Amino acid sequence: MESILLYLTARYPVHSETFVRQDIALLREQGLPLLVATLAPGDCRPKPEWPKAVLLGNALAAGNPTGQANKMARALPPSWRRRVAVWRRRHSLQALIDLVRRHGIRHIHAEFADIAAVLAAAASRRLGLTYSVGVHARDAYVFRYDVGGVLAPARMLTVCNRAALDRLRELFADQPGAPPLHVAPHGVVLDDWPFEPRVPRPGDTARPFRVLFVGRLVEKKGLPVLLHAAAQAIADGFPVTVAVIGAGPLERAWRTEADRTVGQERIEWLGRLSRADVRKYIRDSDCLAVPSIVASDGDRDGIPNVIIEAMASGTPVAAAMVGGIPEVLNARTGWPFPPGNSGALAPLFQAIREQPETVHTKLRAARERVEAEFDARKLARARAALFWKALAGSGPPPNNASLSTRSDEKGSPV
Repeated sequence: MESILLYLTARYPVHSETFVRQDIALLREQGLPLLVATLAPGDCRPKPEWPKAVLLGNALAAGNPTGQANKMARALPPSWRRRVAVWRRRHSLQALIDLVRRHGIRHIHAEFADIAAVLAAAASRRLGLTYSVGVHARDAYVFRYDVGGVLAPARMLTVCNRAALDRLRELFADQPGAPPLHVAPHGVVLDDWPFEPRVPRPGDTARPFRVLFVGRLVEKKGLPVLLHAAAQAIADGFPVTVAVIGAGPLERAWRTEADRTVGQERIEWLGRLSRADVRKYIRDSDCLAVPSIVASDGDRDGIPNVIIEAMASGTPVAAAMVGGIPEVLNARTGWPFPPGNSGALAPLFQAIREQPETVHTKLRAARERVEAEFDARKLARARAALFWKALAGSGPPPNNASLSTRSDEKGSPV
Protein backbone atom coordinates (compact mmCIF):
# COMPACT_ATOMS: atom_id res chain seq x y z
CA MET A 1 0.00 0.00 0.00
CA GLU A 2 1.24 3.47 -0.90
CA SER A 3 0.57 6.96 0.37
CA ILE A 4 -1.29 9.33 -1.90
CA LEU A 5 -0.47 12.96 -2.57
CA LEU A 6 -3.27 15.30 -3.58
CA TYR A 7 -2.30 18.07 -6.01
CA LEU A 8 -4.89 20.83 -5.61
CA THR A 9 -5.56 23.87 -7.79
CA ALA A 10 -8.16 26.63 -7.64
CA ARG A 11 -8.93 26.31 -11.37
CA TYR A 12 -7.89 23.73 -13.92
CA PRO A 13 -7.06 23.63 -16.74
CA VAL A 14 -5.89 27.19 -17.36
CA HIS A 15 -4.69 27.82 -20.91
CA SER A 16 -1.62 29.86 -19.96
CA GLU A 17 -0.49 27.53 -17.15
CA THR A 18 1.25 24.96 -19.32
CA PHE A 19 3.81 24.44 -16.54
CA VAL A 20 1.10 23.02 -14.24
CA ARG A 21 0.17 20.30 -16.72
CA GLN A 22 3.83 19.62 -17.43
CA ASP A 23 4.72 19.36 -13.74
CA ILE A 24 1.89 16.93 -13.04
CA ALA A 25 2.91 14.67 -15.93
CA LEU A 26 6.59 14.73 -14.96
CA LEU A 27 5.87 14.05 -11.29
CA ARG A 28 3.88 11.00 -12.34
CA GLU A 29 6.85 9.91 -14.45
CA GLN A 30 8.78 9.89 -11.17
CA GLY A 31 6.30 7.37 -9.74
CA LEU A 32 4.47 9.71 -7.39
CA PRO A 33 0.96 8.35 -6.63
CA LEU A 34 -0.59 11.68 -7.53
CA LEU A 35 -4.28 12.58 -7.52
CA VAL A 36 -5.20 15.95 -9.06
CA ALA A 37 -8.23 17.97 -7.94
CA THR A 38 -9.55 21.41 -8.77
CA LEU A 39 -12.02 23.66 -7.02
CA ALA A 40 -13.45 24.97 -10.29
CA PRO A 41 -13.04 24.54 -14.06
CA GLY A 42 -10.38 26.59 -15.79
CA ASP A 43 -10.68 28.88 -18.79
CA CYS A 44 -10.36 26.27 -21.56
CA ARG A 45 -11.53 22.83 -22.56
CA PRO A 46 -9.20 20.03 -21.46
CA LYS A 47 -7.45 18.07 -24.19
CA PRO A 48 -7.33 14.26 -24.09
CA GLU A 49 -3.56 14.22 -23.57
CA TRP A 50 -3.65 16.59 -20.57
CA PRO A 51 -3.65 15.20 -17.01
CA LYS A 52 -7.20 14.85 -15.70
CA ALA A 53 -8.44 16.30 -12.44
CA VAL A 54 -11.33 15.68 -10.08
CA LEU A 55 -13.71 18.63 -10.11
CA LEU A 56 -14.86 19.40 -6.56
CA GLY A 57 -18.12 20.94 -7.75
CA ASN A 58 -18.14 24.56 -8.85
CA ALA A 59 -18.76 26.19 -5.49
CA LEU A 60 -15.70 28.36 -6.03
CA ALA A 61 -17.47 30.47 -8.61
CA ALA A 62 -20.58 30.72 -6.45
CA GLY A 63 -18.45 31.78 -3.49
CA ASN A 64 -16.69 34.63 -5.24
CA PRO A 65 -17.86 37.92 -3.69
CA THR A 66 -18.97 40.72 -5.97
CA GLY A 67 -19.85 44.37 -5.63
CA GLN A 68 -20.19 45.69 -2.11
CA ALA A 69 -19.42 42.29 -0.56
CA ASN A 70 -16.14 42.23 -2.46
CA LYS A 71 -15.19 45.68 -1.18
CA MET A 72 -16.02 44.65 2.37
CA ALA A 73 -13.93 41.49 2.07
CA ARG A 74 -10.92 43.46 0.83
CA ALA A 75 -11.23 45.80 3.80
CA LEU A 76 -11.01 42.98 6.33
CA PRO A 77 -7.73 42.10 8.07
CA PRO A 78 -6.00 39.17 6.29
CA SER A 79 -6.87 36.62 9.01
CA TRP A 80 -10.56 37.52 8.87
CA ARG A 81 -10.45 37.50 5.09
CA ARG A 82 -9.19 33.92 5.29
CA ARG A 83 -11.98 32.90 7.69
CA VAL A 84 -14.62 34.48 5.50
CA ALA A 85 -13.16 32.75 2.43
CA VAL A 86 -13.31 29.36 4.17
CA TRP A 87 -16.92 29.96 5.22
CA ARG A 88 -17.95 31.00 1.70
CA ARG A 89 -16.30 27.90 0.24
CA ARG A 90 -17.45 25.53 2.99
CA HIS A 91 -19.07 23.20 0.45
CA SER A 92 -15.83 23.01 -1.52
CA LEU A 93 -13.96 22.37 1.73
CA GLN A 94 -16.29 19.49 2.60
CA ALA A 95 -15.90 18.03 -0.89
CA LEU A 96 -12.13 18.26 -0.46
CA ILE A 97 -12.28 16.54 2.94
CA ASP A 98 -14.48 13.77 1.53
CA LEU A 99 -12.04 13.23 -1.34
CA VAL A 100 -9.09 13.04 1.06
CA ARG A 101 -10.85 10.43 3.20
CA ARG A 102 -12.00 8.40 0.21
CA HIS A 103 -8.48 8.06 -1.19
CA GLY A 104 -6.42 7.91 1.96
CA ILE A 105 -4.60 11.12 1.10
CA ARG A 106 -1.63 11.74 3.38
CA HIS A 107 -0.40 15.07 2.06
CA ILE A 108 -2.08 17.92 0.19
CA HIS A 109 -0.11 20.19 -2.12
CA ALA A 110 -1.82 23.42 -3.20
CA GLU A 111 -0.33 24.91 -6.35
CA PHE A 112 -0.52 28.71 -5.94
CA ALA A 113 -1.00 30.53 -2.64
CA ASP A 114 -4.63 31.34 -3.37
CA ILE A 115 -7.97 29.92 -2.22
CA ALA A 116 -6.65 26.41 -2.92
CA ALA A 117 -3.95 26.98 -0.29
CA VAL A 118 -6.51 28.40 2.15
CA LEU A 119 -8.71 25.31 1.83
CA ALA A 120 -5.73 22.95 1.88
CA ALA A 121 -4.68 24.49 5.20
CA ALA A 122 -8.23 24.23 6.58
CA ALA A 123 -8.66 20.60 5.46
CA SER A 124 -5.26 19.64 6.83
CA ARG A 125 -6.09 21.14 10.22
CA ARG A 126 -9.35 19.22 10.41
CA LEU A 127 -7.82 15.93 9.31
CA GLY A 128 -4.42 16.16 10.97
CA LEU A 129 -2.58 16.02 7.65
CA THR A 130 0.47 17.82 6.35
CA TYR A 131 0.24 20.15 3.39
CA SER A 132 2.51 22.25 1.21
CA VAL A 133 2.06 25.24 -1.07
CA GLY A 134 3.62 26.07 -4.42
CA VAL A 135 4.18 29.84 -4.32
CA HIS A 136 4.47 31.88 -7.50
CA ALA A 137 5.42 35.47 -8.25
CA ARG A 138 1.98 37.04 -7.81
CA ASP A 139 1.41 35.03 -4.63
CA ALA A 140 4.54 36.44 -3.05
CA TYR A 141 3.86 40.07 -3.91
CA VAL A 142 0.06 40.24 -3.73
CA PHE A 143 -0.81 37.76 -0.97
CA ARG A 144 -4.41 38.30 0.19
CA TYR A 145 -4.47 36.21 3.34
CA ASP A 146 -2.54 35.95 6.60
CA VAL A 147 0.84 34.30 6.46
CA GLY A 148 0.35 32.73 9.89
CA GLY A 149 -2.89 31.00 8.90
CA VAL A 150 -2.01 29.79 5.41
CA LEU A 151 1.73 29.59 4.77
CA ALA A 152 3.41 29.27 8.15
CA PRO A 153 1.78 25.92 9.16
CA ALA A 154 2.77 24.27 5.87
CA ARG A 155 5.16 21.34 5.86
CA MET A 156 7.13 23.15 3.15
CA LEU A 157 6.82 25.86 0.53
CA THR A 158 8.12 25.60 -3.01
CA VAL A 159 8.77 28.84 -4.86
CA CYS A 160 9.47 29.15 -8.57
CA ASN A 161 12.20 31.81 -8.47
CA ARG A 162 14.66 33.40 -6.07
CA ALA A 163 13.18 36.89 -6.25
CA ALA A 164 9.90 35.53 -4.92
CA LEU A 165 11.88 33.54 -2.33
CA ASP A 166 13.39 36.78 -1.01
CA ARG A 167 9.90 38.28 -0.83
CA LEU A 168 8.66 35.26 1.14
CA ARG A 169 11.45 35.73 3.62
CA GLU A 170 10.26 39.31 4.12
CA LEU A 171 6.71 38.07 4.72
CA PHE A 172 7.99 35.66 7.36
CA ALA A 173 10.09 38.29 9.11
CA ASP A 174 7.40 38.83 11.77
CA GLN A 175 6.51 35.14 12.12
CA PRO A 176 7.95 32.99 14.93
CA GLY A 177 9.00 30.31 12.45
CA ALA A 178 8.87 29.61 8.74
CA PRO A 179 8.49 26.25 7.00
CA PRO A 180 11.36 25.05 4.79
CA LEU A 181 11.54 27.08 1.58
CA HIS A 182 12.66 25.36 -1.63
CA VAL A 183 13.35 27.04 -4.96
CA ALA A 184 11.67 24.85 -7.57
CA PRO A 185 11.66 26.32 -11.11
CA HIS A 186 9.53 24.63 -13.76
CA GLY A 187 11.83 24.42 -16.76
CA VAL A 188 11.25 22.86 -20.17
CA VAL A 189 11.46 19.36 -21.58
CA LEU A 190 14.60 19.76 -23.67
CA ASP A 191 13.56 17.19 -26.29
CA ASP A 192 10.59 19.43 -27.13
CA TRP A 193 12.88 22.38 -27.87
CA PRO A 194 15.81 21.32 -30.09
CA PHE A 195 18.48 23.98 -30.47
CA GLU A 196 18.15 25.66 -33.87
CA PRO A 197 19.92 29.03 -33.48
CA ARG A 198 18.11 31.93 -35.09
CA VAL A 199 20.89 34.27 -36.28
CA PRO A 200 19.50 37.14 -38.40
CA ARG A 201 21.44 38.19 -41.48
CA PRO A 202 22.86 41.73 -41.23
CA GLY A 203 22.06 42.61 -44.83
CA ASP A 204 18.57 41.15 -44.81
CA THR A 205 16.68 44.41 -45.25
CA ALA A 206 14.11 43.01 -47.66
CA ARG A 207 11.79 42.16 -44.81
CA PRO A 208 10.99 43.75 -41.46
CA PHE A 209 12.53 42.48 -38.23
CA ARG A 210 9.97 40.12 -36.68
CA VAL A 211 9.38 40.59 -32.95
CA LEU A 212 7.24 38.17 -30.94
CA PHE A 213 5.33 38.80 -27.71
CA VAL A 214 3.78 35.88 -25.79
CA GLY A 215 1.77 36.38 -22.63
CA ARG A 216 -1.50 37.28 -20.99
CA LEU A 217 -2.66 40.79 -21.80
CA VAL A 218 -2.44 42.08 -18.24
CA GLU A 219 -0.62 45.07 -16.78
CA LYS A 220 2.53 43.32 -15.57
CA LYS A 221 3.31 42.01 -19.07
CA GLY A 222 4.07 45.58 -20.22
CA LEU A 223 3.07 45.26 -23.88
CA PRO A 224 2.86 49.09 -24.36
CA VAL A 225 6.62 49.23 -23.69
CA LEU A 226 7.16 46.98 -26.71
CA LEU A 227 4.70 48.96 -28.82
CA HIS A 228 6.54 52.22 -28.15
CA ALA A 229 9.91 50.55 -28.78
CA ALA A 230 8.68 49.23 -32.13
CA ALA A 231 7.33 52.67 -33.05
CA GLN A 232 10.69 54.24 -32.19
CA ALA A 233 12.60 51.68 -34.26
CA ILE A 234 10.30 52.33 -37.23
CA ALA A 235 10.73 56.09 -36.84
CA ASP A 236 14.51 55.56 -36.87
CA GLY A 237 14.26 53.75 -40.20
CA PHE A 238 14.44 50.17 -38.93
CA PRO A 239 11.26 48.32 -40.00
CA VAL A 240 9.72 46.10 -37.32
CA THR A 241 6.60 43.94 -37.15
CA VAL A 242 5.10 42.62 -33.92
CA ALA A 243 3.15 39.39 -33.44
CA VAL A 244 1.14 39.19 -30.20
CA ILE A 245 0.13 35.78 -28.83
CA GLY A 246 -2.23 35.93 -25.88
CA ALA A 247 -5.48 37.31 -24.58
CA GLY A 248 -6.62 39.22 -21.55
CA PRO A 249 -8.58 42.12 -20.10
CA LEU A 250 -6.35 44.86 -21.55
CA GLU A 251 -6.56 43.68 -25.15
CA ARG A 252 -8.99 46.38 -26.31
CA ALA A 253 -7.00 49.21 -24.72
CA TRP A 254 -3.72 47.88 -26.05
CA ARG A 255 -5.12 47.41 -29.55
CA THR A 256 -6.03 51.09 -29.51
CA GLU A 257 -2.54 51.95 -28.31
CA ALA A 258 -1.01 49.78 -31.04
CA ASP A 259 -3.06 51.49 -33.76
CA ARG A 260 -1.84 54.86 -32.47
CA THR A 261 1.84 53.95 -32.17
CA VAL A 262 2.80 51.09 -34.48
CA GLY A 263 -0.06 51.02 -36.96
CA GLN A 264 -2.43 48.20 -37.83
CA GLU A 265 -0.32 46.98 -40.75
CA ARG A 266 2.68 46.25 -38.51
CA ILE A 267 1.05 44.26 -35.72
CA GLU A 268 -0.70 40.90 -35.74
CA TRP A 269 -3.05 39.89 -32.92
CA LEU A 270 -3.06 36.10 -32.80
CA GLY A 271 -5.01 35.44 -29.58
CA ARG A 272 -4.54 32.13 -27.82
CA LEU A 273 -2.65 29.50 -29.75
CA SER A 274 -1.81 25.87 -29.17
CA ARG A 275 1.57 25.05 -27.73
CA ALA A 276 2.66 23.68 -31.11
CA ASP A 277 1.77 26.96 -32.82
CA VAL A 278 3.55 28.98 -30.13
CA ARG A 279 6.64 26.84 -30.70
CA LYS A 280 6.47 27.57 -34.44
CA TYR A 281 6.22 31.34 -33.89
CA ILE A 282 9.15 31.25 -31.47
CA ARG A 283 11.30 29.49 -34.05
CA ASP A 284 10.20 31.76 -36.92
CA SER A 285 10.73 35.07 -35.09
CA ASP A 286 13.89 37.17 -35.08
CA CYS A 287 13.44 38.05 -31.42
CA LEU A 288 11.21 37.33 -28.44
CA ALA A 289 10.52 40.54 -26.50
CA VAL A 290 9.50 40.32 -22.83
CA PRO A 291 8.74 43.92 -21.73
CA SER A 292 7.47 43.04 -18.24
CA ILE A 293 6.96 45.70 -15.55
CA VAL A 294 5.89 45.88 -11.90
CA ALA A 295 2.11 46.30 -11.95
CA SER A 296 0.34 48.98 -9.92
CA ASP A 297 -0.67 46.39 -7.29
CA GLY A 298 2.90 45.09 -6.96
CA ASP A 299 2.40 42.02 -9.15
CA ARG A 300 5.30 41.04 -11.39
CA ASP A 301 6.61 38.14 -13.42
CA GLY A 302 8.56 35.24 -12.02
CA ILE A 303 10.44 33.46 -14.81
CA PRO A 304 8.06 33.29 -17.78
CA ASN A 305 8.31 29.86 -19.39
CA VAL A 306 8.38 31.41 -22.85
CA ILE A 307 11.80 32.91 -22.07
CA ILE A 308 13.23 29.48 -21.27
CA GLU A 309 11.55 27.99 -24.35
CA ALA A 310 13.05 30.62 -26.64
CA MET A 311 16.48 30.32 -25.03
CA ALA A 312 16.37 26.55 -25.39
CA SER A 313 15.42 26.66 -29.05
CA GLY A 314 17.89 29.36 -30.13
CA THR A 315 15.72 32.46 -30.54
CA PRO A 316 17.17 35.77 -29.26
CA VAL A 317 15.41 37.14 -26.18
CA ALA A 318 15.23 40.81 -25.16
CA ALA A 319 13.73 41.04 -21.68
CA ALA A 320 13.15 43.57 -18.93
CA MET A 321 15.10 42.97 -15.72
CA VAL A 322 12.18 42.58 -13.34
CA GLY A 323 10.95 39.85 -11.00
CA GLY A 324 12.73 36.54 -11.55
CA ILE A 325 13.83 37.23 -15.13
CA PRO A 326 17.44 38.17 -14.21
CA GLU A 327 17.83 34.66 -12.79
CA VAL A 328 17.79 33.19 -16.28
CA LEU A 329 18.63 36.05 -18.67
CA ASN A 330 21.56 38.45 -18.54
CA ALA A 331 23.97 40.12 -20.95
CA ARG A 332 25.66 36.78 -21.56
CA THR A 333 22.49 34.87 -22.48
CA GLY A 334 20.33 37.59 -24.04
CA TRP A 335 19.57 41.27 -24.37
CA PRO A 336 18.45 42.74 -21.02
CA PHE A 337 17.00 46.23 -20.61
CA PRO A 338 15.53 48.27 -17.71
CA PRO A 339 11.80 47.68 -17.10
CA GLY A 340 9.53 50.28 -18.65
CA ASN A 341 12.30 51.70 -20.85
CA SER A 342 11.15 51.50 -24.46
CA GLY A 343 14.07 53.70 -25.48
CA ALA A 344 16.49 51.03 -24.28
CA LEU A 345 14.57 48.23 -26.00
CA ALA A 346 14.26 49.84 -29.45
CA PRO A 347 17.96 49.72 -30.45
CA LEU A 348 18.27 46.07 -29.34
CA PHE A 349 16.32 44.95 -32.41
CA GLN A 350 18.88 46.43 -34.79
CA ALA A 351 21.76 45.18 -32.62
CA ILE A 352 20.45 41.63 -32.92
CA ARG A 353 20.24 41.88 -36.70
CA GLU A 354 23.59 43.60 -37.20
CA GLN A 355 25.79 41.52 -34.84
CA PRO A 356 25.52 37.87 -35.94
CA GLU A 357 28.66 36.67 -34.15
CA THR A 358 27.47 38.15 -30.85
CA VAL A 359 24.03 36.66 -31.40
CA HIS A 360 25.42 33.18 -32.02
CA THR A 361 27.62 33.35 -28.90
CA LYS A 362 24.70 34.45 -26.73
CA LEU A 363 22.35 31.84 -28.13
CA ARG A 364 24.82 29.06 -27.36
CA ALA A 365 25.28 30.40 -23.81
CA ALA A 366 21.50 30.60 -23.41
CA ARG A 367 21.04 26.96 -24.40
CA GLU A 368 23.78 25.89 -21.99
CA ARG A 369 22.09 27.86 -19.19
CA VAL A 370 18.78 26.12 -19.84
CA GLU A 371 20.39 22.69 -19.99
CA ALA A 372 22.22 23.29 -16.71
CA GLU A 373 19.44 24.88 -14.66
CA PHE A 374 16.06 24.50 -16.35
CA ASP A 375 15.89 20.91 -17.55
CA ALA A 376 12.31 20.06 -16.52
CA ARG A 377 13.00 16.37 -15.98
CA LYS A 378 15.91 17.06 -13.63
CA LEU A 379 13.79 19.61 -11.78
CA ALA A 380 10.91 17.12 -11.55
CA ARG A 381 13.20 14.59 -9.88
CA ALA A 382 14.18 17.17 -7.27
CA ARG A 383 10.55 18.21 -6.75
CA ALA A 384 9.44 14.58 -6.45
CA ALA A 385 12.10 14.00 -3.79
CA LEU A 386 10.60 16.83 -1.73
CA PHE A 387 7.14 15.27 -1.96
CA TRP A 388 8.41 11.80 -1.11
CA LYS A 389 10.02 13.30 1.99
CA ALA A 390 6.75 15.01 2.93
CA LEU A 391 4.83 11.76 2.45
CA ALA A 392 7.34 9.78 4.51
CA GLY A 393 6.67 11.91 7.58
CA SER A 394 2.98 12.54 7.06
CA GLY A 395 1.66 9.90 9.44
CA PRO A 396 -1.26 7.49 8.94
CA PRO A 397 -4.11 8.20 6.54
CA PRO A 398 -7.34 9.84 7.80
CA ASN A 399 -9.75 7.66 9.78
CA ASN A 400 -11.73 5.10 7.79
CA ALA A 401 -9.69 5.75 4.66
CA SER A 402 -8.52 3.05 2.30
CA LEU A 403 -5.32 3.66 0.41
CA SER A 404 -5.45 3.84 -3.36
CA THR A 405 -2.98 4.60 -6.11
CA ARG A 406 -5.51 5.61 -8.75
CA SER A 407 -4.48 8.81 -10.53
CA ASP A 408 -7.97 9.92 -11.53
CA GLU A 409 -11.26 9.90 -9.62
CA LYS A 410 -14.48 8.79 -11.22
CA GLY A 411 -17.25 11.34 -11.29
CA SER A 412 -16.61 14.78 -12.71
CA PRO A 413 -13.19 14.83 -14.37
CA VAL A 414 -11.99 18.00 -16.07
